[in-house]
Amino acid sequence: MVIHNGLVLNQNFEFQKCDLQFSSKIEKMEDKIEDAEGIDAADLYVIPGLVDVHTHGAVGFDANPREHKQEYKEYMRQNGITTYFPTMVTDSIENLQSALSDLAADDEWLGFHVEGPFISVGKKGAHNPDFIKPIEAGELELLQKAAKGKIRLMTVAPEVGDNMDYIPVCRELGIRVTLGHSECDFDTAQKAYDLGATQLTHTFNAMKGIHHRNLGLIECALSRQDVFCEMICDGFHVAPEVIMLTYRMLGPDRMVVISDSLSATGLPDGCYQLGGDQEVVVKDRKAYIGDTIAGSTTCLFQMMKNCVSFGISLENAVKMASLTPCRAVGIDDRKGSLKVGKDADILLLSKDLEIRYVFKTGKMVYKAV
Repeated sequence: MVIHNGLVLNQNFEFQKCDLQFSSKIEKMEDKIEDAEGIDAADLYVIPGLVDVHTHGAVGFDANPREHKQEYKEYMRQNGITTYFPTMVTDSIENLQSALSDLAADDEWLGFHVEGPFISVGKKGAHNPDFIKPIEAGELELLQKAAKGKIRLMTVAPEVGDNMDYIPVCRELGIRVTLGHSECDFDTAQKAYDLGATQLTHTFNAMKGIHHRNLGLIECALSRQDVFCEMICDGFHVAPEVIMLTYRMLGPDRMVVISDSLSATGLPDGCYQLGGDQEVVVKDRKAYIGDTIAGSTTCLFQMMKNCVSFGISLENAVKMASLTPCRAVGIDDRKGSLKVGKDADILLLSKDLEIRYVFKTGKMVYKAV
């Protein structure tokens, strides 16, 4: 397949007018590829498929109880999200093992994000406190075995129990640690990052806010050069002005746009479930458990578009929703950018950023009517 005459976002995240040839992998990017049938993409943007490393679900699917898997897959493809990590909320170790084992049997997913239960009760957010606990010997191995080695991210509060001591164990098991749902201070966060943690879970949410003297997790993550920071860019979880302030500090190479999407995403206002045992009420597209803000009801593609509306260039908004998350989880050798040899995960967008085509490893999985 060849895409002709498109504005292609190249591996340097600069738009160039060229042709792009691909099968399951990207094969050529040249000014003109002759004698090849394909799509005339004149006046269309050609960008990499988006990558969501923090999504609990959409259209009825929740990563813990796992119903409506096919609907979830189709919804994500239609919205240009070609790689995504189903994200589990806090549950019993046994239930998490079951969920991971079931999902790992499906080739759709390259990895999973386990957001609980190894977090702080004081910053539990929308997690069920009944199952929050410190890491105990053997649990990480049990979970990674159930997941067939596909847990790529785990949210940990380093101040809880012996969690700090298990950060190197996570690394040995191929799990990248992201700090979050935590009350830790600056020095504790610094130690955790020095031990191998690499990321911050939904920056500003479920953690102590910034203070100019009483420093904590946020200040530590922002002050380092080796930490990726997730950001929910719906304009509700974090104000647009703060998103832009953070973007100016981090730049597009460290800020990871996520959806934190719930099962209610893509559905009307109403009552839904999180983790199979907590009721989420959605009103005016905002999700709550009681008075507590839950995850979002916005998909990653819309989050990316929001970034553009906030004042970020399209090139950098796409990068923060594609290559940067891939770098954060270690799959940038095959995903995240339009580069010869990488998987042909490709979106074609109109100039007003509406999706026209979606390709996943070279196969057309969506075409706008």
